Amino acid sequence: MKNILITCCVLLGVAIFPMPYGFYQFLRLAVCGSMVYYIIQEYSKNYKINTVACIITLLYNPVFPVHLNKDIWQMLNVLTAIYLYYLVCNIRDTK
Repeated sequence: MKNILITCCVLLGVAIFPMPYGFYQFLRLAVCGSMVYYIIQEYSKNYKINTVACIITLLYNPVFPVHLNKDIWQMLNVLTAIYLYYLVCNIRDTK
């Protein structure tokens, strides 16, 4: 789980720089998919739903995209990367 979230943090960090539109579409898919996986894993452990993770999932969903200007997306990408890093630091792997 930690590796998936770290990968998303790196992708969100790269998204600060000018990239082709296809990268941002891939970013939406990667972040949304990893958040869905995280939500399912955490719910199966303690039957609690992380509200912030759900909001991130809805914000980055590739099916019904949220259209915001570039400055807002850059700020959201940085905030999301910080939050994912926070999750990485607080996840306890149960292997």
